[in-house]
Amino acid sequence: MAGNGKVQVQMIGFATLKLTSPEGKVLLVDPWLTGNAFFPEGNPAVPDAYKKDVGAFGNIDIILQTHAHFDHLNLSDLIAIAERFDPIILTPVETAVYIREHTNIENFCNNGWGMNRGPLPPIDGISVSGVHCEHTSSEIVQLDGGRLKGRDVGDPIGFVVEFENGFKVYISSDTGLCSDLKLVIGDYYKPDLAILNICGGGFTVGGDSAGYAVKMINPKYVIPAHYGVFDVMDQTPDNFLAALKEHAPQVKPFVLEPDESVEF
Repeated sequence: MAGNGKVQVQMIGFATLKLTSPEGKVLLVDPWLTGNAFFPEGNPAVPDAYKKDVGAFGNIDIILQTHAHFDHLNLSDLIAIAERFDPIILTPVETAVYIREHTNIENFCNNGWGMNRGPLPPIDGISVSGVHCEHTSSEIVQLDGGRLKGRDVGDPIGFVVEFENGFKVYISSDTGLCSDLKLVIGDYYKPDLAILNICGGGFTVGGDSAGYAVKMINPKYVIPAHYGVFDVMDQTPDNFLAALKEHAPQVKPFVLEPDESVEF
């Protein structure tokens, strides 16, 4: 599919985003669409069209899977997407192994191994690098009686994507403050746009720390994600936007509602 020469970012809902490259390649971030043990009706932030039929995406060439927490990875959605589009999945090695344990999906980067930190060889003119994020990754299962059972699934990962026209997007995944935000992502990769998970609540940067994270990264633009849905998280980006004015007033924010998009 031909693109329009611009990078388009579409908020699907919560932390699920669709990025379309200038040449029309489609990247999907952390697809959580339909139900799981904690949200039987599916992701409440995602429009019904995507829950009913993944064909609503039109096409998916690449999946960027940051980690295994249930609000980022939903195996039934991955299976449906893989069967429909057969995208290449970029995810840490341990997450790739975890997905293999539960599905027949095999189309992972690096000849099926998955990835870690650092740059991958370009994929159809798109360069993707794995970067550190300060978080965890685990399978969490709700047992009968409401008890929880979990196991570690390696480490999470963030991404820096450089598109065919040189425009760079940093996708934070769930991260707290860490020196890599400045020393690696800001100083080395120099992204034009940061998509930053801002919920706070002890899960990611939020409010003042999210605003300070943008100062460390120093992009031209920022899109806040990963808020609402859970009561313990920030329900709106208001605290983040206030902190952004204090710490990085030169950075232009774009707040996207589900199904809304912006082009760069």
